[in-house]
Amino acid sequence: MTRTPSSAPVLRSAVRLHVLVDDALEVGAITMGVRRVIPIAGGTWTAVGPDGAELSGEVVPGGADWNTEIEEGLAHVEARYSLRCPDGSLVEISNRGWIRDGVARTVATLEAPSSSPLAHLTRRTLLGTIEGAEGGVAIELFASD
Repeated sequence: MTRTPSSAPVLRSAVRLHVLVDDALEVGAITMGVRRVIPIAGGTWTAVGPDGAELSGEVVPGGADWNTEIEEGLAHVEARYSLRCPDGSLVEISNRGWIRDGVARTVATLEAPSSSPLAHLTRRTLLGTIEGAEGGVAIELFASD
């Protein structure tokens, strides 16, 4: 199959999060590597709504990242947490991926009530980046058109 330039996905920023974390809980050695659970303590987010207007809300304390260091420079991340929207609705995020030599790439899915201002993102492929930030991490999720 020959790819044409028009078949390449176009990504646009969909959600930006500043996720605060608590100290990691060291589980220890497991089959795949060394596991640590990083509790999510809260944070904030901004997103583009279906009408193009910017929305913002909070990262709800209580989720976690199950982080597994496979080897030096390679780790698997798997986080589940909730966002609270301005209308009070809760949106669940599942974000999984890999960190290779300090570069993090993930795939995220959102589960939202149909009335939520983020419901338009539940049927999108969301690709993410993760970088260190004050008190936690900065995550940006990009949607493909």
